[in-house]
Amino acid sequence: MTNYIISLLPPLRELVVKNNFGNTAEEIEFFKLLKPQIFKELLYFVDVYSIERDNSRTSREHEISYYKSWIQQIHTSFIVDNQLNGYFDLGRSEKDIQYFTRYQSNPLYHTNSIECMQDPGFSTFHDKNYANYLARKNTLVYLKNRILSLESIQNLEKKNTGPIEGVRWNGCKSELIQVIYGLYMARVFELFFHIKFSNINVSIHQLKNAKKDRFPFIKRMVMLLNSDKD
Repeated sequence: MTNYIISLLPPLRELVVKNNFGNTAEEIEFFKLLKPQIFKELLYFVDVYSIERDNSRTSREHEISYYKSWIQQIHTSFIVDNQLNGYFDLGRSEKDIQYFTRYQSNPLYHTNSIECMQDPGFSTFHDKNYANYLARKNTLVYLKNRILSLESIQNLEKKNTGPIEGVRWNGCKSELIQVIYGLYMARVFELFFHIKFSNINVSIHQLKNAKKDRFPFIKRMVMLLNSDKD
């Protein structure tokens, strides 16, 4: 996705630089509505990449705390740029000519002035600021969803810390190991059937290397099912 977005930028820039807009309203529409929508996707993917790159994933608690710290950073940046973000959110337009048209005077009064000076034909004072604001709002949604997902897993794990009442495994352990072979979910079966495996990996290894029939219990189950005329 990021490569696709980046591939769009050179021809788009060339089109804008070489062709004048029909009027000021068209220029504002491009730099306030169209360009930020493209750039926000790129900035959003950069955000998510940076977040997950530095996520150590040592524990669910650590991940939740890590995501919350990012949320705090974003909210802090929103507070710093509160006046400008308020302009965006409220749909105001009285400063659109100053914010979203090119070649404006007094560039030192604007936070994005360096980019304007480097590429004045394809930048205004605040089109990238607006794109970044939109991207950060999407990043907040991503972070909150990740936290909700992790908290849901934690809640499920807490519910499954003890054995489930009313269900017991009546066969022998080797038969049960055959059932769960390949699933690598011994912990779940231990809780469900009130049984403890001393070394599930060794047992599975023995099954894999058995010289005779590796799955006699499963074959017996198949035979019983096939013999059931009901």
